[in-house]
Amino acid sequence: MEKKLNFLYSSIHGAYWVYYGVISSFSSVFLLARGFSNSQIGIIIALANILAVIIQPYLADYVDRSGRTAIFSVMASMCIALVLFTNIILVAKNHLLLGAFYVAAFMLQSVMQPFCNGLNRVLEDGGNKIYFGFCRSIGSLVYSIVVVVLGYMVDSYTVDIIPKAGILTALVLLAVVWFSYRAHNQNTSDVVENLVGHEIPAEKINLRDFLKGHRMFFMVNIGVLGLYVGNATVNTFMAQIVRSAGGNNGEVGLVLSVLAFLEVPAMMTFDKYSKRIECSKLLKFSAVVFCVWLVGCTLSPNVTMLLVVQATQLCSLAVFLPAMVKYIDENMRKGEEIKGHMLFTTMTTTAGVVTSLMGGFILDIFSAKILLCVSSALTIIGAIFVFMYIDKATEENKERDC
Repeated sequence: MEKKLNFLYSSIHGAYWVYYGVISSFSSVFLLARGFSNSQIGIIIALANILAVIIQPYLADYVDRSGRTAIFSVMASMCIALVLFTNIILVAKNHLLLGAFYVAAFMLQSVMQPFCNGLNRVLEDGGNKIYFGFCRSIGSLVYSIVVVVLGYMVDSYTVDIIPKAGILTALVLLAVVWFSYRAHNQNTSDVVENLVGHEIPAEKINLRDFLKGHRMFFMVNIGVLGLYVGNATVNTFMAQIVRSAGGNNGEVGLVLSVLAFLEVPAMMTFDKYSKRIECSKLLKFSAVVFCVWLVGCTLSPNVTMLLVVQATQLCSLAVFLPAMVKYIDENMRKGEEIKGHMLFTTMTTTAGVVTSLMGGFILDIFSAKILLCVSSALTIIGAIFVFMYIDKATEENKERDC
């Protein structure tokens, strides 16, 4: 059963990150081809992220309070909505209608991310071990293959291939969530008596009390906001960055593919090296590499150098993300895990808002290089916050448990 659950959880990450690549990483390619300006694209993505920031806390609170299996019904509902919204994106001719449903689809994929990350704790209810680093690395691996193929397919065919790929991926994700739900019920039925409908009650804690009890963790997440401005800049505006370096759509997909593929080794081996190194140290180290990555992208004169710089991804996001997920799982009480993941994802989503608004206008008025300079500065500030507060957050959690 442990192998089956890890396979299903890997498949969830694989399908989710392919959809992310379709709707997020290729958003500029698709929307520019449909006649939107850089500023308009920035507004669309910013609005989607703002809505995600508003909705995420309420959904996280609902799941934490409703019982462990509520996460499956929430994720399945979002998958169905993604299929519907992406179909409308494919056929919409009116700019207002297309923009509105692109906002809706982008928003939902952002909202789903903390549930994908937090699902590992639910799948462990029956006593099986879920290897988050390995499972998440499968998402990066599949993403790295799909984005390069999709990039060249867009050049060979039309941008309509982007939403078509999104529809197929959302259907696959829905199917995997359903199979995971059934496997989870089968797994826990022999361990916890009739878990469905009789879940072990979680600690009842509202969002305000959670934030009050985790002030230092909140400050760490202010640092996350800065770090992820850099990450969002590269992922959202890669098309403009590559084109400013003399590249084309195929090379946009290639750079994104290399970027994601380099995440795989560190994520796949995370469960081994994280046993020897504290998560707080891994977070500090990867925050520094984030800064090196953004500065390197800023200084790259051509696509070749841009590809070389992506090697830093081995030790930036590929380490930071699983380390943060493990840090949350180790430091949050039962009933707080989804809120912890929600706060982390809310900050990464807010970074998307900042980047989208800032990036769209900077690209229209200045250039991709100026955007990368500003993002590098914010990334460095974020790293400083992580260094200042991560150890304090750990001590705060220990004091709460005493």
